[in-house]
Parts: sequence; structure tokens; C-alpha cells
Amino acid sequence: MHSKTIVLIGAMCLAGNIGAQQCCEETRPLVTVYGTAELKVVPDVVDISVSVEIRGKDLAATIEQQTNRVTETIAVIRKAGVDAKDIQTDFANVSPVYTNSKNGRTLDYFIAKKGIAFTLKDTAKFDALMAALIQSGVDRVRSVSFRATDIRKYRDQAREMAVAAAREKAVAFAAKLDQKIGKAFSIDEDEPLLSSGPGVQVFPGLMANSVGAAGGGESAGATDSSLVLGQIPVEARVKVRFELQ
Repeated sequence: MHSKTIVLIGAMCLAGNIGAQQCCEETRPLVTVYGTAELKVVPDVVDISVSVEIRGKDLAATIEQQTNRVTETIAVIRKAGVDAKDIQTDFANVSPVYTNSKNGRTLDYFIAKKGIAFTLKDTAKFDALMAALIQSGVDRVRSVSFRATDIRKYRDQAREMAVAAAREKAVAFAAKLDQKIGKAFSIDEDEPLLSSGPGVQVFPGLMANSVGAAGGGESAGATDSSLVLGQIPVEARVKVRFELQ
């Protein structure tokens, strides 16, 4: 009986505290503002995924031919200056292909597939490397994705700019009411949704040059290569509630 009474009293106190906090928030003079910021960042690395496919009637010979082709492909990638640690096997698959008939199922041939994923840090070599890969026997370019290695730094900068924008807006609102803002009561951030699905040929960040300074790197158009890197948008959005004085 005593334990039940204690639990009940504790629950009543907790409910009372929550109610008092909500009441305090409702009666406290606050101004709620949103701050947004965007940086344009030139990507400096390229994540590439390619695959090699071999077909043959003899399983051992098919796998051996695939192994040789993959070895040649990796050699081409390494020749372009890609470190061994930036190269990995993306997938590997060997499967038989049959033909169905009235007399049953007949084995036609085997398909051996293997994927190679790597990161090219010298984007100026992109065109020459892609041409060399096709010549070496790569059957498919599965995906090409551009990104900035210092994206975390630019996201932090965008957050700071968004918070500053929110404060400037709150100060402007309060000034119109002949008031000032006090301490921040709360702050929330909307996380940006930036992703690209695997296994699809995607080019995130490839956009026409937009107005505004880039957050890092040189101008997207300053290159003799046919590869146009464009700029990756790095966005931040915050909601801040300030006390009114």
C-alpha cells in the first residue's frame, strides 16, 4: 500500500511539474524564428563503381577469364594514382543460364560478374581513366558520385550561419515592437536529406553554376576537362525561440 501511494504521489508531482513547465512556456514572452543558410561546395573526389561480366560454357575458364579481366582493371585504376586502400570488391556473382524445353533444362553458359568500387581523388584524371577502363574490358559503369571530403566542416559553417540569421531576424522583429531579445529559450535543427541510391548512375551536385561564392575549391568552370563538377549545396535550417525583453 505504501509503495503504491509513493508511486501515485510521484506521478502527480511529475504531472504537476510538466504542467507548470508548459504553463511557464505559454506565459513567457517568446519570439520564434527560423534561420536558413546555404553554402556551395565544389566536390574534390569521385566515388566510382564499375563491373566486369564474362560469359562462357566452361565454368573454370569463365572464372579465370573474369579474374584476369578484373586484375587488368585494377591495374588501370592503380595507374591513375588511386591508392590500394581506396579500391575494393563491390560484389561477386557466378550463375548458370539455362534454356527450358520439352525435354527438360539445358545449360547454355555461365555468367561471372564482379564489381569494383574506388575513390578517385584527382578529378582531372576522370575522363582519361574512364576511357582506359572501358578499353580494359569494363562492361558497365554502375555509379559515379561526386562529394567533398571536408563536408563536415562546411555543414558546421552552414549551421553557424543559420543560427546567426535566426538571431538577426529575431532582433529585427523585436525592434519593430520596441523590445529586445534575451537568451535563447530553445533551438532545433532540421537535418537535410542528402543521399543517392546505390547501384544507380547518379550525379549528385552536378548543377549549373549558381550565384554566390563556393564554400571551397576553385570555380566549377575552371577546368579544361569535359567533366563539369558543379557545386554541392550544403544547407542548414534551425528554429530558435528567444525571450522577449
